[in-house]
Amino acid sequence: MQIRRGVLPHLKQLLVGGEPCLTSAFTPYKSSTVLTNLQRGNVPTQTQPVPLRRCIHQLSAQGEISPDQITPDRLDLRDEGGLTPLLWASSHGQLSTVRHLLTKGAQVGAQGLKGETALLLAAAQGHSHVVRYLLQHGANPNQADQEGNTALMYAALGNHAATAQELLSNGADMCAQNSVFDTAYDLSVAMGARQVQQVLDNYILKLLQG
Repeated sequence: MQIRRGVLPHLKQLLVGGEPCLTSAFTPYKSSTVLTNLQRGNVPTQTQPVPLRRCIHQLSAQGEISPDQITPDRLDLRDEGGLTPLLWASSHGQLSTVRHLLTKGAQVGAQGLKGETALLLAAAQGHSHVVRYLLQHGANPNQADQEGNTALMYAALGNHAATAQELLSNGADMCAQNSVFDTAYDLSVAMGARQVQQVLDNYILKLLQG
């Protein structure tokens, strides 16, 4: 089993005011940086200092952005990895910030350089409340990254049962395969993600009964 994803670069964003800010200690993946590294157990520890001045991506990740800071030029501003404030907020489970950004018109399906979306990042971290909100506001449950990995696959890898259930209830395809032909079920079995496997088993049983 293998899921390949490229490593995100260290992030150097723009300040809300437009000036460069220092490299951030915040990364959108944290415990699930990239699927390959997570499986191998070699996710590097990052110890970059927290910048003295924070950019809109960091503010979004911390849930400390106010609606008046979300101006049209910053709404879908991309960092070096192509990630927008919505992707950062979603990855860190900042539901109120996600709401502010979507209310202002942020693109719910915006993708990073490697195909990351807000839904994928929220699913990877098991933020089922954010996943639910994104789905309610137009996120595609079957959108995949550049290696074909879907939100359900991310949820399976992290054993995030509530997230998997939310995705299945909103049309996620458990039969979808990534670029190396793994399905979400394959991943749940291979990773010993028993809670997600049970969710998937129950979903299959319901289909058969149905």
